[in-house]
Amino acid sequence: MNSQSRAELIIADTQFLAIEGLKTLLKDSFESVNVVRSRDELITMVQKSISSLLIMDYCLLDFENYSDLKAFTAKFPEMIIVILTNNLTRNEIVELNSCGIRNILHKSAEKDEILDCIDAAFKGRKYYSGLVMDLLMEPTEKKSPVNGSVQLTASEIEIVRLIAGGMTNKEIALKKFLSIHTIMTHRKNILRKLGASNVSEMIMIAIKAGIIDNIEYHI
Repeated sequence: MNSQSRAELIIADTQFLAIEGLKTLLKDSFESVNVVRSRDELITMVQKSISSLLIMDYCLLDFENYSDLKAFTAKFPEMIIVILTNNLTRNEIVELNSCGIRNILHKSAEKDEILDCIDAAFKGRKYYSGLVMDLLMEPTEKKSPVNGSVQLTASEIEIVRLIAGGMTNKEIALKKFLSIHTIMTHRKNILRKLGASNVSEMIMIAIKAGIIDNIEYHI
């Protein structure tokens, strides 16, 4: 880690244990460690000081979609980005690659995996943790969520119905007494579970699966 000793680090996350764990593990390896908890905070931080390394759980930040994330990586191509998240599927790994992100860790990664990934990132090499590699090695299967395999929680079903009713993330967060970041995480998980790439597709799948009625869909 000597090569990183003068570099700056940004941790973009909202989970206390993840943030404190990374700070404890890496504080002596970087000149400074900064923490941000939203997309806007991240952009402000990067614009003020181009940090050498960004460790980010993009699912907990309020990126609207992968296009939004890709726009961010394109705007700051000099950033070295490591994704550290619990929310990963084979398709999501492919999407992250399309955004130019090649260093991906699951939050269950061991200490050595985290350090090896950071070292690889600084050297311009690709690195996936063991669980990420397992996901990539899984056989590709066609999912058909409409045929009875949709498994949403009661809270997720309620959020689908509120989205279909035309409510924004902020309005849903206020109604459910949750943070907007929590709602964004639920929304990403719902899209993943339904195999949808956007809200319109999510609504159509939810209608076909009987999760919501046509009448609930706000046009």
